[in-house]
Amino acid sequence: PDAETAQKIKQWKPPAVSFDDGKSIDPRRAANYLEAKLPKQNRILVFDGGHAAMVTSQALSSPNAGDWSLGLDFGAVGQGLSIALGACFARPGKRVTHVTADAAFMMNVADFHTAVSHNLPLTVFVFNDNAVGQERHDLIHKGLPPKYAEVVQPDFEKLAVGFGAKGFRVNRPDDFGEIDKAIAVEDGPVIVNVRINGDVELPVSWEIAQHLEMTG
Repeated sequence: PDAETAQKIKQWKPPAVSFDDGKSIDPRRAANYLEAKLPKQNRILVFDGGHAAMVTSQALSSPNAGDWSLGLDFGAVGQGLSIALGACFARPGKRVTHVTADAAFMMNVADFHTAVSHNLPLTVFVFNDNAVGQERHDLIHKGLPPKYAEVVQPDFEKLAVGFGAKGFRVNRPDDFGEIDKAIAVEDGPVIVNVRINGDVELPVSWEIAQHLEMTG
């Protein structure tokens, strides 16, 4: 970007938020916790698309441009896991952290077997609201039943064990110690099932949806 835009990016500060956990976890709280706990100078981040990518790309930082990737660049959800696998092979011996959402992860979940087969150092945090989150938000704004975007998902921590990996589950902020355990794993792939409050919507989510409608 031009110098003025670059300066604005450097000076940008995330706005103060009041978390809304509901019966689970505000996704912004979970993302902020990851930002605080992941190694500051030694992190490789891969995000997916959808609402979860909007949350994570605003909360999680990278020490340099070569250590992160955003699946949303391809204009679709579900690309992130394959990008994360590629990052593992491209950076042998380095742990890759993939932050995704339940619907996106399920689109290519079979690819996780590759991580297990090659014992890749891949940690997947699944922000799980049992729905296609962005579509659910859009349906609510349009006055349509959100049930059309709701999908009951498997217990991802158990799915991990079934694949031959390690699995952890986080239901409430009190369970964040499970995230610490997952980050501490040094060998092989990991899945962390983070149950999020799907009612939380970033303002930019609806703003983008409106602009996309105007282009149609």
